[in-house]
Amino acid sequence: MKILIPGLIVFSIWCVISVRWYVCGIYDLCPEGNESNSTTASVEAIPEENPPPITESAPLTFEWSVSNPTTSKDFNQYLDSLKLIFDQSPASVVQITGLYDSQEVNNSKFENLGLARAENIKQLLLHSGIKRSIRTRAEENDLSAGSDGKLLHSFLVEMVPQEEDTTGFLITEAKGKIVVHFPSKDVNLKTDRQVNNALKELANTAVKRNRRLLVVGHTDNQGDAMDNMRLGLIRATNVKDLLITFGMKENDVLAESEGEEKPLVSNTTRRGRQQNRRVEIIII
Repeated sequence: MKILIPGLIVFSIWCVISVRWYVCGIYDLCPEGNESNSTTASVEAIPEENPPPITESAPLTFEWSVSNPTTSKDFNQYLDSLKLIFDQSPASVVQITGLYDSQEVNNSKFENLGLARAENIKQLLLHSGIKRSIRTRAEENDLSAGSDGKLLHSFLVEMVPQEEDTTGFLITEAKGKIVVHFPSKDVNLKTDRQVNNALKELANTAVKRNRRLLVVGHTDNQGDAMDNMRLGLIRATNVKDLLITFGMKENDVLAESEGEEKPLVSNTTRRGRQQNRRVEIIII
């Protein structure tokens, strides 16, 4: 009897454990209990990782107070789309408008960040193989920056009608300088009688007074900056050659170029560009 009772107790416990294992372990039919009564360890849910922030992707962007553009992986595709648009308007001029905010700090060599941005985009397009006449201008605007500091709207690219340029050579005198204005891409001064007569008179005066002359070539901003630097030097050298022809010594005439770096006025109009295409002759 003493052995039977403990045996029954052990058998009863074994039955309870077996039934619970059968019902809960195999068929998972047991109701969930409190964590303190649970025989299995609870697994803490792992929070889902936050997705990366979605940012606006643009092929060409600027940051606040910065004039140099940043290109993305989509820039080449953007460049191809521009070429298609340009090819559809062969008689038009590409005009780039750089936008700027008056609150930005301008550390560029240009009068404002808008013009600096437009000029940098122009050089980027030219160096990327686009062979078009490109005009730049600036416009003040209320700009806003995105969460990554990039400006959401900082430039415009558009096609504008080509303006006819029929203005010939023009010679003026201002602030002690003789200024010869050139038609677009023209370098041949010998065909203009008025310019030749004025240069001949200037050469005679310089020789009589034993003075030297500094001849500086300037261009508008159409085309590549390095090409414009060479064009300005060609024009200055041609003026120098004429002055030597009219009696000056070669060592008394210095020729150099500023290219498109020092415009007198804005290049956004035909008249403005004509004023900037010039050779300045300074008595030194």
